[in-house]
Amino acid sequence: MAGSKETTRQKMINLMYLVFIAMLALNISKEVLGTLGILNEDIKLSNTELQKQITLGYKKIDKGNLDAGDRYTAAFEEKENLQSVTNGFYDYLQGIIDMLQKDENGNLDESLRKTIEVDGEPITRWDYQLMTKGKELQDYFFLKPWIRVTNDGVKIDANENGAKFIELYSSFEDNINKVLDSINSKNERNAVDKFKFNPIKEDLKNRFPFSDDGTVVDRDGDPTPYLTYHFDGFPLIASISKFTNMQANILSIENRILKAITEGIADDDMKLDNYETNLYSENSFITGKSIDAKIVLGRNDDNFKPNKADLFVDGKRLIEDTDFTIENGGVFLKKAFPIAKIYKLTGTLFFNETDSVKVDQQINVQKDAESAIVSLEAMQIMYRGLSNPISVGFPGVPESSITISVSNGKEYPKGNLKYDIDPTGEIGEFVNVTVRGSIDGVTKIDNTNSYEIKKAPPGKSSVRVEFGGTVNNFCDFVDPAFPCSENISKEALRRGIITGLKPTWFDYEYEIRVDKFSMKIGEGQPIEINGRSIGNNSNLLGRISSASPGTRVDIEVLEAVKIDTGRESPQEDMDKLTLYIK
Repeated sequence: MAGSKETTRQKMINLMYLVFIAMLALNISKEVLGTLGILNEDIKLSNTELQKQITLGYKKIDKGNLDAGDRYTAAFEEKENLQSVTNGFYDYLQGIIDMLQKDENGNLDESLRKTIEVDGEPITRWDYQLMTKGKELQDYFFLKPWIRVTNDGVKIDANENGAKFIELYSSFEDNINKVLDSINSKNERNAVDKFKFNPIKEDLKNRFPFSDDGTVVDRDGDPTPYLTYHFDGFPLIASISKFTNMQANILSIENRILKAITEGIADDDMKLDNYETNLYSENSFITGKSIDAKIVLGRNDDNFKPNKADLFVDGKRLIEDTDFTIENGGVFLKKAFPIAKIYKLTGTLFFNETDSVKVDQQINVQKDAESAIVSLEAMQIMYRGLSNPISVGFPGVPESSITISVSNGKEYPKGNLKYDIDPTGEIGEFVNVTVRGSIDGVTKIDNTNSYEIKKAPPGKSSVRVEFGGTVNNFCDFVDPAFPCSENISKEALRRGIITGLKPTWFDYEYEIRVDKFSMKIGEGQPIEINGRSIGNNSNLLGRISSASPGTRVDIEVLEAVKIDTGRESPQEDMDKLTLYIK
């Protein structure tokens, strides 16, 4: 499966981890401890990257459930159960790691930290060479009173904390398998193909080994309780790195599961379900004459050619080779329409035994040489809150004798029979444009043209920083037209301005101004700020200063407006933004 194998870097990390664990049984130097600490940091960075992939995986499950129906419904329904198992064990391990790095008062153990100067600024970090003792973990897992827990014959020599660890560790494989089996069981009931989870189950068993009697055979061939074998007597940094590696194994399994589920969900520009059929023509449609038009998929791709087409106009079936032809580049319509009106084109385009695309279009047929022509300069819809440009014409009628009227919208003349239309109706309603013209004092009224009102696509949130005339952008989306980074320095974050961007693929040109936003640093509570400048809030600046590298920063735009041709309107949707302090 694509993306499921370990990278060379991950393999090297695992190999180095085994080497250093072996060295711990020998003479342990400060250099070995320091290097093991560096390895621990490297695993943490890999975990951060895995978490990003996992987040995208869950988004694809949500998308697949919406776009593809039954195949992803079961995974969508079990998503919370999967997250509960993985996050529960991951967070439990993180709690142990955090505890091991605190003093008896619950604060960071400053005796294990040192301050160094980087680029003229003091930075405090862990000194792994000082983590020689394992007393903290000894106290946590092994401090008496001892208890002996028996579970299906498994005997554990540990205290209550140690017993809880064993319970979570030993049950992790079974809990994951239950979720996977539930997904496939639901798919089977819905007559949907099962996902290929067996390789993942085998990997799961290898990453979380646990014998039936709860022991590990040591180098002398003697059975030793799992906790004793792995944690009794080891230096503190060795135990911390082992827990971090366990977290890496949890994330790797979770990521493999998501890849197995989402491998059939293609990117937006490749997936058939994400395309719409469009009626494409260079000319107007005239009564009594064969129209020159074709049905295209998405972006008018010459490689687009259905295997079969079932098409209907106002419920009457069209005949292939008479009313339409199937050729490279689209389905070409060849039918004449007797009267001027809006015809309904429906049907299905078939690409193989399983893939198909629905057709649901309108054909607006005008009267010959007497009808007004209304051309929407961007798309065949109108967006609320934006100035939608149109051009009108009336063959044989002087421009000075042509006027328009608009319902559910307001028109702004621009000259030469060009207008901007601002929809005033609700989403899903229609803007109606009627063109009037007169010849020799006789008024002719054309059929009204209707355009559905839609919401503009969500805006993208970003942080804009300017240093000495140089502008840097920070965001968590990938767009070649807008290069940026999701890793941001503290200084850049303090200077940052929250900005709103329209999607680069969207044809309309407008600006988005942010008027209010909230920012959350790490696990702290979100702070709301009026305006768009991060540096206006002293409390927020303090949290930024105290944040450590890798801290997550969540930004949500609360109020924003679209600005188009000098007119403002609310920006209803803005994508949330996640950055990481470097």
